[in-house]
Formats: sequence, structure tokens, C-alpha cells
Amino acid sequence: MSQNLYEDRKVSDSNISEPKWLSDVKSELSKRLGDNITVHELARLTKMSDQELLRRFKEETGVALARYIHLARLKTALRLLHDPDMSLSEIARATGFGTLKHMAAVFHTERSRFQGELRRTDRIHVRPTTENFDNLPAPSVPRAYEAF
Repeated sequence: MSQNLYEDRKVSDSNISEPKWLSDVKSELSKRLGDNITVHELARLTKMSDQELLRRFKEETGVALARYIHLARLKTALRLLHDPDMSLSEIARATGFGTLKHMAAVFHTERSRFQGELRRTDRIHVRPTTENFDNLPAPSVPRAYEAF
């Protein structure tokens, strides 16, 4: 019998079933995306050790927890860029980047990484969607802050 009973409960999402602990972590991250949430806080939520959470999160999702948070912040920032009522600095703070300079640097790095991946896989003609973190498109950064 498993030592950690929390892990055995499943949550059904459409046809996909994921462990309840994973659903809880994703939900907490979604609610607190702009906050400085720690691995320890998430581990405590799941009743796992920090290292166990990091290992199991990667096993379940195929991506490290830090990378998942990073991509979630990018995706949210991309969506908020279409809101004319929010300044770029407000978007940076709301998504957990803190400053506009940091957000712009991350956008630049991710755009470069994504374009490099496209070149390596020779799939330039494929346009990924924002619905899947694994296929996050290259962010389009307005020229006004592209130099950051």
C-alpha cells in the first residue's frame, strides 16, 4: 500500500485522468501565478517532500515545475498583452515577472529558443497554438520594448 494516500486519488478531466495532487498543484499555480510561490509551499499542499514533488511533477507532465511556471507566466502575459487597459508594467507584475525589463528579457529568450527548436526540427511551416505549453508560440514583442 502506498505511504502517501494523497497520490492515489485521481481527478477526471474529460477523458484524461491525472493525480489529484497534480490537479491541486496546477490549480494553486493558476490562482497564485503573480505571487512568489515556493516549491516548499506546493510540497506542503501535496503532503510530499520538495524533492519528491519536483521529481513526480516532471514524471507526470514531462516538464520541470520551474519550466511549467515559467511557461504559464508567458502564456498569461501573451493573453494580457491584448488588454488595452493594462500597462506593460502591470502585466509584468500580474504574471510574476516583477519588472517589464525581466518580462521582455524572458520573451526575447523564449522567442529565440522556440525559433531554434523550429529550425532544428525543420517544421517552420507548422504554427503551434497557445493551448499547449509544449507548443507555446514565439512571443511577439512590441518594438517599443524589444531592445530590453
